[in-house]
Amino acid sequence: TGRSLSGAIAILAAADLQRYLNGLKNTSKLVSVETLGPARVSQTVFEKLVGALLVKGFMYCLIPARDPAMRLPALIWGYMHGASEVLSQTLANNSVVMCSDSPDRKVSKHPLRVLSLWVDDHLCYTGDTVEGD
Repeated sequence: TGRSLSGAIAILAAADLQRYLNGLKNTSKLVSVETLGPARVSQTVFEKLVGALLVKGFMYCLIPARDPAMRLPALIWGYMHGASEVLSQTLANNSVVMCSDSPDRKVSKHPLRVLSLWVDDHLCYTGDTVEGD
C-alpha cells in the first residue's frame, strides 16, 4: 500500500517483487498493491512491463477527482497511469469512475477534466483529511 509518492514507490516495489518471485522455482505467489493518489510511475514501454508483471495480482488506485498529484509527471513527458484499474471519485464524492489514462491510449481520457492546484485537494480522501505528524 502507499499514498502519494509512496503509492508510486509501492507500485514499482510490487512489480519488482513479482519479477523476483516469478524467477523462483515452484512458486505461484501473486503480488497485489493498493494505493491512494499515486503519481504516474512510468513511461509507456515500462508501464506495459509493470502491467504484465502485475496482471494476475490485484492493483487498485483510488484518486480524488481534483488531486493535482495524480497528474504528475505530465503526460507530455510520456508518463501515465497503468492499464490496471485506476479509479477516481466524482466531485460529489459519492461514486467512482474509470480513468482511462493508460499505455493503450494515445491521449488521456480522464473522465473528470477538473484540475486543482490546491494542496488541500491532495489531502482529502473519502471525506477525510490525511495528515502527517
